[in-house]
This record gives sequence, C-alpha cells and structure tokens, in this order.
Amino acid sequence: MKNLRILALTLMLLVPALTYGQGKFYTRKARLEDFTAKTTKVVAAGQSLPELNLRAEVTSRWYLSPYEFCTPEDYEKLKDDSNYYFLRFVAEDGLAFLLLEKGGREDDSNRFKRTFEVVRIPIAGLDLSSGGDVIYMSAFIEIIQAYTEKAIHSDATGYFGLETFNGGSWKGKSIYLNRSAADDAFVEGIPDVLVPICITPSEGGQWCYKMVVDAGTRELRYFKKERFRKEKDGAISESDILLFSSKDAIIVR
Repeated sequence: MKNLRILALTLMLLVPALTYGQGKFYTRKARLEDFTAKTTKVVAAGQSLPELNLRAEVTSRWYLSPYEFCTPEDYEKLKDDSNYYFLRFVAEDGLAFLLLEKGGREDDSNRFKRTFEVVRIPIAGLDLSSGGDVIYMSAFIEIIQAYTEKAIHSDATGYFGLETFNGGSWKGKSIYLNRSAADDAFVEGIPDVLVPICITPSEGGQWCYKMVVDAGTRELRYFKKERFRKEKDGAISESDILLFSSKDAIIVR
C-alpha cells in the first residue's frame, strides 16, 4: 500500500495532465503559494455557540494569513473571487466539517483562479446546536494552519491530506481513553497528554473519523477515516489501542 501511494504521487507530479499552457505546473503546492498574502474570509457572523467559538479561536490563534470575518451573504457574493480564501462550516454525509477553500470559478480559463479545496476537518455530527462537540475548536484551527503551512511547501502533504501527520513515536506521551478525563486534559492543556477524538455521523453517514491530538500543543498526531456501519465503529477499538501501544504511548484507561 505504501509503495502504491508513492507511485501515485510520482505519477501525479510527472504526468503531463498536471500542466496547463506554457508548460507550467499546476500542482496543489503551486496553487497555494499565494495563501499567506491573501485574506482568509472566516464565515461566522451568527450567534450560535459554534460560530462564537470559531471566531474566538481564530482571533486567538490564526497566524498564517490576514483574515476577516464575514456573513454567509458576503460569502455568496465573494466566493468566485480568487483573491480570497474562505474558512467555513459545511455539512456532508451526516457530519459537520470545517473547510478551508480558495475562491474562484470551476471553469475559469486560468487554472490559478479556479476554486479548490485546501483541507477539511471533521468536527462533529450535523447537530451543532449545543456546541458540545466542538470543544476541540482550538485544535481544529491549529491543525488546519499546520496542514496548510506544510502543503505550501510539500506536494506530498497536498495530495495525501491529514494522514501525512501519522507516524512517529509517542514515547513519553500518555493517551487518555476515558472521554471525560480526555476532555478535561484538553481543556486544561496538560503537556504530554494525547487525546483521541472520534467524529461520528449524526444521521445517514457512511464514514467516521478518528483523530489523536496533543492536549498541550493542539497538534494532530493521528488521523484515520473509517467505514461507519454501527455505533462501535465510531469508538476507539482494541486494534486502535494496539497501534497506540506500538507507538510507545502510555495507555491510560
């Protein structure tokens, strides 16, 4: 599987289909080169808890580009403009995501001015009304920026997504499996504690996501997309725990 992924990336980088006019390469890395110079419009103008949380965390943590808050109406007016990037909530397959995308038109003759998705991260089931599922918003903001910063410099990151954060040793780190203890550790920002997050669809979804984030640094340490058929599919399994142990994490049940 690893060799196939490497081969796929090599083909993506070399195949002539990735060129357009004048022999220019239109890789994801090339299309992201202007990110730090462009304004990111954060679509969060309402008074719901998730929107208030998003605005607070962006204000506190966004460092990678200039940003401004805007309304959904502003987004509809500006979404075809390639001078902007947009950070917004989207719903798909029974899940809510936080999506970072570049503005533009799908059919623009200049490929650099076409819209494209930079990254999306699952944050909750579709019901965001309570805000309880988005206590990890600070981590989501940090992860989106860390990913984008890597993708600006790495085509591999751009094509393989958040799974590029997998790997490495977790020696000296404790992973809390108890949900309440994990939530408390995250809120308190306890160093050297890893927190598993399971995002499952609230209705009709076919996929769930498992993440591990560092409570102290808010870094993503693990990301996996899995089929969701029954409730236990959306929980940390014994096979997951074996994987965490193989990375030298201290398992705290």
